[in-house]
This record gives sequence, structure tokens and C-alpha cells, in this order.
Amino acid sequence: NGQTEAGYTLAAGLDGQPAALLRVDSPRDAQAQAQASTRYFLIALAASALVFTLLVLVLIDRTVVRRLGRLTSSVMHISSQADASARVAVDGHDEIGALARGVNAILAALGQSESKNRQAEAALRVSEQHYALAAQGANDGLWDWDLASGQIYFSARWKAMLGYGPDALSAD
Repeated sequence: NGQTEAGYTLAAGLDGQPAALLRVDSPRDAQAQAQASTRYFLIALAASALVFTLLVLVLIDRTVVRRLGRLTSSVMHISSQADASARVAVDGHDEIGALARGVNAILAALGQSESKNRQAEAALRVSEQHYALAAQGANDGLWDWDLASGQIYFSARWKAMLGYGPDALSAD
């Protein structure tokens, strides 16, 4: 009739010959309900997948992308200021935190190197002053020939001892 659907199947016996005929009757509205339930299930599954995907994207944004952005902007700011005493804010005990700690270690090493360079430059200036005073006090004429560049330096005392004026000889 119009309200029932029937399905048939033939069950075979052990010898392969037909042994039983099975008939299943189901109301027509049950099939429509099953199709509707399947549709609702698929829609709910797709919505759940979309929500899950959005949650994963938000989590990735908060745990990785934003932290990398802060790290990048901190490094760029420190770079633009040329301040080796500045440090990057460290948060977390993961790879990004390890990267920030590595940047801070490099900045600390640069700061120490700059400090040592300043000390060496100050010591060089003092040494140059001592040398100049010793050369003046010795009242000797000095000359220096840089073989690599070919330039020759004549002290004012050397020129005076040989009877030349201060601008008489070129240094080349």
C-alpha cells in the first residue's frame, strides 16, 4: 500500500540452495525520518568541525602567532635603538621562549663586547698619550714608514733637526 515499503531477500542454505525468503515491512515515514535524521547529523557534524577549526585557529593565534609578533617587534625595536642593554620579554618554556632567551643571551654578549671595546679604546688613548709625551720628552726625531701602505711619517722634531720646516716634507 502507499504507507508501507517492503523489502525482500532470499537467504541461501549451506548447500547454496534457497532456504528462506525474508520480508521486511517499514512505514514510509520511517525512511523520510531516517533521511532527515541523517541530514541533521551531517549538518551538526559540519558545524562541530567548523567550531573546532575556529577554536584551533584561535589557540594557534594566541600561543604562536601573537607571541612571535611580540618577539619580532621587540627585536626590531631593540635593533632600531641600537641598545645592547635592552632585553626581550620572555614568556613561556617552549621554543618561542627559548628563542627569546637566546636573543637575550646574544644581546648580553654584545653588551659585554661593547664594554670591552670601550675599555680597550680608552686604554689605547692613554697609551697614545704616554707615547706622545715620551717622544716629546726624548727630544728625538722620529720617522715611521708603513710598508703596507707606503706612507712615511716624519715628526716635527725630525724635520727641525734636519733643517726643514713643518710643511717642507710630504708624508707620502
